[in-house]
Amino acid sequence: MTGPQQVKAIAGKALNEADFVGVIKKALKENGLDIDTSDDCGLTPHPSEIVTTDSLVENAHFNRNFDRPYDIGRQAAVVNLSDLAASGAAPAWISWTLNLNPQWSLDDVYELTQGMAAELSLHETQLVAGNLTLSPGPSVISVTAAGYLTGQKPLLRTAAMPGDEIFVTGRLGRATRGFLSPTVAFRRERHRWRPHLAESAILASTDGVHACMDISDGLLLDASRMAAASEVAIQLESSLIPVIGDLHTAITGGEDYVLLFTASPKTNLPSWAKRIGCCAPGSGVYLDDRPVHAAGYDHFLRGTD
Repeated sequence: MTGPQQVKAIAGKALNEADFVGVIKKALKENGLDIDTSDDCGLTPHPSEIVTTDSLVENAHFNRNFDRPYDIGRQAAVVNLSDLAASGAAPAWISWTLNLNPQWSLDDVYELTQGMAAELSLHETQLVAGNLTLSPGPSVISVTAAGYLTGQKPLLRTAAMPGDEIFVTGRLGRATRGFLSPTVAFRRERHRWRPHLAESAILASTDGVHACMDISDGLLLDASRMAAASEVAIQLESSLIPVIGDLHTAITGGEDYVLLFTASPKTNLPSWAKRIGCCAPGSGVYLDDRPVHAAGYDHFLRGTD
């Protein structure tokens, strides 16, 4: 999605999210904490337990001029529940930290919590703890979510193989179209996202399903992450991609929260699994046989082109 980002550079190179993840991983490894940062969720020392964390930053992920507190609360839940779905996990509990500026009233916080609670209730998930602080700047809502695996092993973005077909679990582009709209009515279209937890449970128990992740930063960027993590090339066919609005906006926006996954040919999949291409030996992402730039939403780069 679009929003104000600051571009930093070293030796003329604009830094992206992967650069920052790389130095964090390097520092952890130097202190004996060698972890896999490929996926948005991580396995804990407890068998079958998955944990994830995410933040919503004012004017980057939400805008108080357009987005109602209720919808912001739902969004905070959906972002994290979608990460659990991407790993083949069912949600167990959530905790949050509200770092709010003085513009928030008691009524606003009540509506925010109503939105969070309504989404959690749909998925029988508990809000177990929280923290509240005053921000002198933009508000930040941070959430930690935990879940348990619904299959024998987690779904990972590192598991795609050459010969796999690649699928999505829904249409792309609704959130981006709403985010870019100058009208409140269309902008609120973006609030129709949902975590694809039911689809995830089926995929996690289906033989032949390999890699999986959710599309939160745009199809092209997230497909490039899967391709890099799995060391394959991903070949997309534009005529197969289910979109709302124009193709370019739909595949370079974000906040779709549908699942992107791969499976062996002839895997028995439900009708909501829409094939959009295949995996091949090599690297990178191709659209209609042409290599494409991994355009999408990167917190540390300006724009999506």
